[in-house]
Amino acid sequence: MSPTTLMVLIAVPFGVLMLSFIAMTVVAGRSVGASRRAPKDVAERPRILPLSPETYAEVTALIGEGKLIPAIKLVRKETGLGLKEAKDYTEAIRDGRVAPPAPIGPPGMLSDRVRGFLRAGDRDAAVALVQAETGMSRPEATRFVEALD
Repeated sequence: MSPTTLMVLIAVPFGVLMLSFIAMTVVAGRSVGASRRAPKDVAERPRILPLSPETYAEVTALIGEGKLIPAIKLVRKETGLGLKEAKDYTEAIRDGRVAPPAPIGPPGMLSDRVRGFLRAGDRDAAVALVQAETGMSRPEATRFVEALD
């Protein structure tokens, strides 16, 4: 065999092998890079802690007054969520996509519990309680509380 033929017989398979290796390296590198940019696993996402009925009432009252930013700040403080998550959660409350928490307080008629707050001199808590349990707006809840007074 001539030296040129021998060189072609060795160089061509070696070149094919090198191109295959380079292609596999590029594909593997892209898949590793894609896994780094993949969305967070569900287990890694922040868990949204439910708000207490009192905090929920306060948040809905703030939203009802058009004070979305203070409501977001309160949600952040109470849940430990980041700004975007707290904003999304607060907007979900505003849009009715988050159910109000079950009341933890003493069982009984709403009117009796409202009167208890009024006897204690806490009209704002009475209004917030009515808002939280009925979904009324702040003016509606205020009229309800005034009717019981």
